[in-house]
Amino acid sequence: MKQTHWAVALLTVATPSLLGIGNTLAASPTFSEEQICKAGIASIMGRSPATMRTTKKDQGIVYFYYVRKNDGAKWSYRCKLDGARIIWASDTGRWRNDPRDEVISYRVNDGSLEIIQSFR
Repeated sequence: MKQTHWAVALLTVATPSLLGIGNTLAASPTFSEEQICKAGIASIMGRSPATMRTTKKDQGIVYFYYVRKNDGAKWSYRCKLDGARIIWASDTGRWRNDPRDEVISYRVNDGSLEIIQSFR
């Protein structure tokens, strides 16, 4: 019988103020698809969600980008949610939903959005 080992990283990356939405969500911990996607990609890429810019939302897919400050390179991504799982891809790359890919998920805890990155 094969054992599966997981390594998990929990990152609290977003509060309503960090996402630029004031205190409107403090009493109601509800985050939009767009906010969750930006926070998820920002956390795994080591960026701030505030630097992410949405280009469009279409049929449950959020398209956005950020520009890296040190060299001006533009990095574009796509993201969709499947329950509590964040599934992402680069603008022209494959969806990260293969069983061998890390699993990125989220949860809301005391008004903060937590991103969980799990590796097999």
